[in-house]
Amino acid sequence: MKRMYMKPTVIMIGMLLAFWGLNACQKTEKPRSPIVVKVGDEALTLDDLKYTIPEELHGKITREELQEYVSRWINAHILYQEGLKLGLGDKIDIKRRIHEFEVGIIGNAYLETVLEVHPLVSDSAVAAYYEKNKEDFVRRSLEYRLWHILVKTRKTADSVRTLLRRGQPFDSLAMHFAKNQPKGVSWDLGYVSEDELIPEIASKLKVYRVGAFTRPIKTNFGYHIFKIIDKKDRGTLKPLVDVREAIIARIEQDLREEKYRQILGELKSKAHIETNFQLLNRISLDSLFAKSNPLNQSK
Repeated sequence: MKRMYMKPTVIMIGMLLAFWGLNACQKTEKPRSPIVVKVGDEALTLDDLKYTIPEELHGKITREELQEYVSRWINAHILYQEGLKLGLGDKIDIKRRIHEFEVGIIGNAYLETVLEVHPLVSDSAVAAYYEKNKEDFVRRSLEYRLWHILVKTRKTADSVRTLLRRGQPFDSLAMHFAKNQPKGVSWDLGYVSEDELIPEIASKLKVYRVGAFTRPIKTNFGYHIFKIIDKKDRGTLKPLVDVREAIIARIEQDLREEKYRQILGELKSKAHIETNFQLLNRISLDSLFAKSNPLNQSK
């Protein structure tokens, strides 16, 4: 299977909790939605969960991961409140770090506002990029186009293989067992490079010809049966239709970066900026970062 076929990465808890820490300096208003948990005067509501967890994770996060997030929120706020009692919120170095974090969040939010998420990319631009960068689309390893059936037991796998040998269409059986596939993974895997396959599967597929289906292959996910629809050798060029979406993503990124440089250049030309690089050239780096340096002292 593709390595991405494994369980998706869990939420970046630390970044989310840091966001909460930034806002916790202000007095909590009375929540407008049901409270999930409360630590002192700080409350986490259902609305808070909805808006703090990234939208792209809304359909992927499990109930267990949500509960884990809440538990970490509790831990973070207990530590935060104890830190306030010690006066850490008034320390200069802490305030600087909070300010830098705030600068980053607001700056990135501004860029998201002014930069197009998906700039318009023409078919001719895609074709031109493909012709100019063909080396990027040469296959670095053997690729298979695969159909896939996943079942939980060897007995079921053997029964499926018996049906296949009797002429039952592979795709109809694959659709029947599609519920066993990991979330977001189709029974039609498309083209998969040998490097993307887990070793237990990659080593077994080599002996099968195009059109054949495999014996059951056991992994941690269960028992797999594959049908090899096509093979593409290493060193062959991927057709434009197969890489079109990847090219569009690259061009969109290039356009956003170009727009970013343009916007930043215009903003810099209007901003009042004073520099003193001579000071940086004169000062010793050892003295700059020494603990006794007044610049590093806090209250």
